[in-house]
Amino acid sequence: MRDRKVEADIVALKEFIQLWVAFGDLLKQDRENLGTEKEQEFMESKSLLARKYESISGILESQYSPDNKISSILSQSVSLSNIAASDMQSRKLENDWHVSYILLNKRLGGLEGQKEALAKISTLGTVIMPKIRRGLIKLFVFVVIIAILTAGAYVGYRVFFVKTNIPAESVESVVENKSITNIRNMLNQIADKLKKDEQSEIKQEAK
Repeated sequence: MRDRKVEADIVALKEFIQLWVAFGDLLKQDRENLGTEKEQEFMESKSLLARKYESISGILESQYSPDNKISSILSQSVSLSNIAASDMQSRKLENDWHVSYILLNKRLGGLEGQKEALAKISTLGTVIMPKIRRGLIKLFVFVVIIAILTAGAYVGYRVFFVKTNIPAESVESVVENKSITNIRNMLNQIADKLKKDEQSEIKQEAK
């Protein structure tokens, strides 16, 4: 079984985490190396994250984003020079970024766990169970054939030795014809069943 929404959420969250890591690297920039180029890169990164955050906000649950930390970090990060001007603010932003990074990865782990659980259900339903079902059907066919042959032999014995004086050849012919007809009908029914099951499995896999 596949949940396309879960798969899409995983892709979107992984992309956001990559951008968040790049943003965290900018927050840790050496103050002496700050310049116009770095400031522009920082502002572009912050703007992109703000847009992406809107698209993943529905993916994040309250336990993964307490106090709306991500948007709070973005709003407080006015510029690299502004952050560098205060050691306290710089340390707080870096600490908050680290906490949010852990929470984002926990949420990603939860989504990937859902995907794996769905994959196991799919394997059980589309691979293992059909094999078990086919094995049971084959066993059933074998048991039915043995039962029919045994019943046919018993009926032949009763007819030939007990109830009538019909020649042995005639009795054997009648019993054999009936047994073959019964077996053929039974096998045709089983073949139809197997064909329908295979068509149903193909349709499910196509979905």
